[in-house]
Amino acid sequence: MELENSRTLIILPHMEGHPTVGTPELNEMRFSYLKQLAFPGPSLARKPAVIVSFHNYDIHHTRMWEYDEMIKLEDREGGSVKILQYETNATPSIQDIIDRLESEGLEVIKNTRETPIIFGGTNTMGCVTTSKPYSALEWAKQGWYIEILLPMCADYQTKGNTNSEIYMESFAQLYYEIKKQDALWGDVMKYVDIKTTIEPQYKNHWKDIFNKEK
Repeated sequence: MELENSRTLIILPHMEGHPTVGTPELNEMRFSYLKQLAFPGPSLARKPAVIVSFHNYDIHHTRMWEYDEMIKLEDREGGSVKILQYETNATPSIQDIIDRLESEGLEVIKNTRETPIIFGGTNTMGCVTTSKPYSALEWAKQGWYIEILLPMCADYQTKGNTNSEIYMESFAQLYYEIKKQDALWGDVMKYVDIKTTIEPQYKNHWKDIFNKEK
């Protein structure tokens, strides 16, 4: 069924994480990237999106609660991003998520390299990529293009004394896991991308207009 309200998909397993465990710099970086996706504005040239977030809505004034409220307010005023919330202990399957999107009148834009499902949250080598029915590599196994946005991920249980050591260890484990899943399932690697930046999804005509007016 073709729905008019087609959007790209962003999945955030436990984005709130454990802020008192991570460093302030790590937490600020992660949410600064989420801010770009949640409120892209015309300059970033992103397609409409729906964020699927796993956070407890009844815990008020956490960062994800505040983002949930702000995104819903922007949506009511014509914003380009919607949010669907699951409790942190929820374990929906991929089909469950697709069915819920359809029940809300939403549909994921045709799955291409240009419109991958973006993943961020905690932990990278856990809920984000492997340990849940909705984790990134589970989508890749089913032939969905996915993008792991590293600056939006955190690892509180990976060994390392500094953020740099933790990131290097986490990335090494992630690369090993992708290769392992590719060997087991075949063709997984071609559906997985790992990024450190948020890129435009279409030509930014605002720049053309601005340049013509100069």
